[in-house]
Amino acid sequence: RPPIDLEIVDSLSMLKNPPDDFAGRRLGVLVSNGVDADVLDAVKTAAENESMTVDLVAMTRMGITDGNGNDLDVAEKIDGGPSVLFDAIVVLVTDEGASELAAMPPAQDFVSDAHAHGKFVGYTPSARPLFEAIGIDPVANPAGYIELDDSPNTAAKLIEMCRGIRAWDRTIDG
Repeated sequence: RPPIDLEIVDSLSMLKNPPDDFAGRRLGVLVSNGVDADVLDAVKTAAENESMTVDLVAMTRMGITDGNGNDLDVAEKIDGGPSVLFDAIVVLVTDEGASELAAMPPAQDFVSDAHAHGKFVGYTPSARPLFEAIGIDPVANPAGYIELDDSPNTAAKLIEMCRGIRAWDRTIDG
C-alpha cells in the first residue's frame, strides 16, 4: 500500500479547514404542538440567513401548530428523522410536549445521539424533562448547549457556535 499523504489529509480536514458558510448544512428542530412561534421564527431566520437548511421534526408530520395556531411544515417524524441527519439540533417544545417526548425512545435517542456526537444543541427551558429522561443537564455541562429565547441574539449565537463544526470539549459521560 502506498503511504498516506498527510498533506492531502490536512487539506481535506474540516477541523483544519472549516467551511466558510453553512450552505448544505442542516439544522434539525424538534418541535411539539404549540411551540413558541417567536423562538421558532428567530431560529429559522438566523439559520436561513446563513443558508442553513431548517427541518422540523415532531411526533407526527400532520396537525402540528405553533403557539399562534399556524400549521407547521414538519419534514420528519421523530421515529424517522434521527439527529444523525443534522449538523446541529434545537429542541423547541412546550412543557406538555417535553413530557410526551421524554417517554418516547426515538425522542430520547434524537437528543442523546446529538449529545454523544458533539453536536451543538439549542433549547428552551421547557425541554428539561426530555434532557432529564436521558440524564443530560445542559446547565451543569453547557459545552455546545445554548438556551434560546425569542430574541434574535440567542438564535444568532447558536448559528455562530455551529461554525465550530462540533462541541469538541463535551465529554460523552457529561
